[in-house]
Amino acid sequence: MRKNSVLSVFKFIIFPKRAWSEAEKAYASCTDIKDDNSALNMLSLFSGIASLAAFIVNLHFTKERGDSGMETALRIAVITFVQFFATYFIVGFTTLKLMGKDAGKAKCDLYAGIICSATILFYIIGMFVPSGFLPYIAILSLYIVYIAWAGARQFLNVTENAQGRFIPFISIMTLLLPAIIAILLKLLMRLI
Repeated sequence: MRKNSVLSVFKFIIFPKRAWSEAEKAYASCTDIKDDNSALNMLSLFSGIASLAAFIVNLHFTKERGDSGMETALRIAVITFVQFFATYFIVGFTTLKLMGKDAGKAKCDLYAGIICSATILFYIIGMFVPSGFLPYIAILSLYIVYIAWAGARQFLNVTENAQGRFIPFISIMTLLLPAIIAILLKLLMRLI
């Protein structure tokens, strides 16, 4: 999974059940994944791509309005990068607290990294589609709930009783935290 982290995120989006079961087998058989930072590396790549895309899109739109645009585009790029990293750390910490020490920190971090990376891909797609298709992309982003459910069942081994609380909470956090963090960062940047 370490070598193909980019391709594996696409697997998690297209075939979540199979990808989570493969991840569970790889996690059980390999000892290097347990101490690996593959989730953080994968998230760094996707956050960097999202930041670059946000920079390019905002630079283009601010030039259309007549602004110089560089400062605004850089600000949006930084916000994009930080919002997804903060979401990853919060979701990973929450997953670890909800699962307890039994699941293991590396396993919870990998789970959070995959879900956040899938969210970033939907975010990037949303930036490049025409505005008329944005409601469809918003509905498509609800697919994160299914990815989180499949991972909770097969990778984290969440019991059926706990799934009713765990999956909606983690899914809502993954979908809403980036927006909340972006709003807070924009407010802080106006104050500075």
